[in-house]
Amino acid sequence: MAGARYQATYAYVLSPLTDEIRLVLSNHACFLFKNILAESEMAHVQQSMRQGETLRYALILCNVYKRGIQKVEFTIKKK
Repeated sequence: MAGARYQATYAYVLSPLTDEIRLVLSNHACFLFKNILAESEMAHVQQSMRQGETLRYALILCNVYKRGIQKVEFTIKKK
C-alpha cells in the first residue's frame, strides 16, 4: 500500500466563514464541490455576498492516514 501515502483520500476544509475545520472524503478520486461547501456557506454566497466580494478557501489534501500531502487554495467571487 505504498501508493496510498501519496493519494488524496480526504481533505480538510478551511473556510473563511467558520473556525471549524471539516474533513471530507473523496468520491472516487475527486472532491465534489457540494461536499466542500456546507449548505449554510452556499446560502451565504447566494444571499449575503455582494457583487465583487470574494471568499478564499483552502483544502489540505490528505492520504488514507489523514496526513496532509498538499495544500490547494481556491477563491469564490460573486459576479
